[in-house]
Amino acid sequence: MEIAPNVHQIEGIPPVSNAYLIVGEDGLLLVDTGIAWAARGVLRYIRRLGFDPSAVKAIFITHGDGDHIGGLHAIARETGASVVAHRAEVPLVEGRDVRRPTAPSSADRLMAPLVRLVMPSKPVAVSHPVGDGDSAFGLTVIHAPGHSPGSACYLLPAQKVLFAGDALTHWGGHLALPMKAYTTDMAEAVRSIQRLAQHDFEVCCFGHGPAITSDARAAIADFAARLQESRL
Repeated sequence: MEIAPNVHQIEGIPPVSNAYLIVGEDGLLLVDTGIAWAARGVLRYIRRLGFDPSAVKAIFITHGDGDHIGGLHAIARETGASVVAHRAEVPLVEGRDVRRPTAPSSADRLMAPLVRLVMPSKPVAVSHPVGDGDSAFGLTVIHAPGHSPGSACYLLPAQKVLFAGDALTHWGGHLALPMKAYTTDMAEAVRSIQRLAQHDFEVCCFGHGPAITSDARAAIADFAARLQESRL
């Protein structure tokens, strides 16, 4: 589904988290990969657009949760693409660290084994560790810690599209903070949302929930202001 010129939200994958495809003159860029069971659907979507998987030049990872990197191993192997992630998130992507809930409820603890079963991930080497303000394959890196220390958003300046990962979510037409149980530092997450609102974008693509396809910056700036007021 094309949500902006040459920017697609990938259809046909499990509706756990979103993955996005950017079609450029020099090849394809993928933002997140969905859960492990999404890999086949991602590759199928690429072929449906008329491309061979080898056209994918880079895979951008917003953060190291299994619902965002589960498909990474299979897709990186099939495409041979470079893997981009924030330096602070590299240990998670490469399997040298484990993501654990930071504020688990009793239900979260009971569900933990099922979550691990449904959202497995295999270690993948990060070929392009990046930091705030870096440019990689035409995208600008925006460090947005809070949900995880190395959470990153990616800005496609030409189309004014922001890929926000889990820096915030969009459900039922309403913006919301990232899931509390898996957010390392909620106060930092709020500050990251406020920083995002200072960037120039018109479309915002979320890890969870539908994209906002017009006036996205204004919507996020309003949400950031309301978060600020609620903490005064």
